[in-house]
Amino acid sequence: MKNKRWSLKMAASVCLAVILAASPFAALASSGQGESYTQGLWADYYQGKDFNSYVTGRQESKIDYQWNQGQRPVEGLGSENYSIRWSGRVLAPETGAYQLISNIDDGVKVWLDGALIIQDSGPHYPAQTIGTVTLEKGVYYDLTVDYYNGELGGTAQLSWKTPSGETEIIPAENLYLPDPAEVSLTVEGDSIYAQGLVRSESEELFSLVVERLDQDGKVLEMVETARPDAETMLWETEEMAYEEGSDYRAYVQNTGGDIVSNTAERVYGIDAILNVDHQATAGEVGTLLYGACLEDVNHELYGGIWSQMVYGESFAEPSSSMNIQDFTSYGGSWNTQEEDGVRQIVAGRHDGIGPKLMIEGTQCETGVVSADVWVGEGEGPAGFIVKVTDPRIGADNFNGYEIGLMNNQVRIGAHRYNYAEGAPVRCR
Repeated sequence: MKNKRWSLKMAASVCLAVILAASPFAALASSGQGESYTQGLWADYYQGKDFNSYVTGRQESKIDYQWNQGQRPVEGLGSENYSIRWSGRVLAPETGAYQLISNIDDGVKVWLDGALIIQDSGPHYPAQTIGTVTLEKGVYYDLTVDYYNGELGGTAQLSWKTPSGETEIIPAENLYLPDPAEVSLTVEGDSIYAQGLVRSESEELFSLVVERLDQDGKVLEMVETARPDAETMLWETEEMAYEEGSDYRAYVQNTGGDIVSNTAERVYGIDAILNVDHQATAGEVGTLLYGACLEDVNHELYGGIWSQMVYGESFAEPSSSMNIQDFTSYGGSWNTQEEDGVRQIVAGRHDGIGPKLMIEGTQCETGVVSADVWVGEGEGPAGFIVKVTDPRIGADNFNGYEIGLMNNQVRIGAHRYNYAEGAPVRCR
């Protein structure tokens, strides 16, 4: 028997919050129409294959590069072991199914509006990978391309095959710059700080702002740090106390006080937030939607979810040792305990079985569900199952959706007495 610990508050855990909409469909939103953007892409160059050390950024027209052995892509960057992130927007010239085609030496990931379309881990000599996506004419879609090169020369080319059948490097006239700056928030122990990255050739001395707010949205504290000079592309604020009961947000503003970046937000104690918007549907995954529960699945070799799908294994498990008020358990043994002053729900799991603890009487309404979940290294997924019908004992024995954390990714899947994974979303 192996145990998992579902903790209401635990410093070593990851807290996942799910924002539920009163709709059967999870979605990724597309960029709006009728916007006015500047043509180009922004490229950030890093030394190291994992974006280890920032070197410089610059505006480029498209992704069409072949670097010979010993050739440096930009000044200050080595000729080997580097990574590049292209950011911007792509404008679809016609409606229909597109093939995105990467020709890469050594590896790449391509996202459109946050959905992973191409994943080529490499390393290898130049090779193509194809992803398919449906786009609407006149719509701008956020584009992110993460590329790395290891040894020797490198190749980075991004093409598409349009619905009309034309295959070409994605033209410069269909690529547009992102917001002039990007912001992220980082928590280290009891402190939080913001990092700003300029993604334009503007020499304006932007300001990076971090605010601490109460739960009513009132600003309690603010830290503002100006961009040191026109050559500085990456800079940070001073640290601010990371306190329970506080919300945090960060942004970059220009000298006129206009926000020119994304707004990074952080709620104390919550490490990942997934928004489900029924009005921006990327794909329908079913309509059997009632209830919510927690599930933990064992993913050992030759056991658990993957072998179930291949070998059709049948699982059985003793009934639970107790029922927590307002919950019904399906498999495993469920108990509560207190550790270091924290009340915890502890699941006793039998190998190969995914015990579920389901909240009774929930309705399909807008709201927020959150919990701290302890996950052992290399294990998972662990998280939420939402909008569930007909749950039974056994891993994947229900209809509904799974939203979990595994391998530093948020994974979304649909269950109809099986598991069908959607595109994973990276955790920043």
